[in-house]
Amino acid sequence: MHVREGERIAKFWLEPEILLADNLGFAAHQLAEIWDVILQNQLLMKEKWREYTSN
Repeated sequence: MHVREGERIAKFWLEPEILLADNLGFAAHQLAEIWDVILQNQLLMKEKWREYTSN
């Protein structure tokens, strides 16, 4: 999962568990907020990724 806001970029792995792979510019509290959003929506995100890669 890639997250971008202006010049800030973060990359998270969704499997086998949610992990921060890279961060360029996000503060710790922002990463925590992003993490929460990913956690709350991880099933939908994984489903959409599988749909995308199966086409």
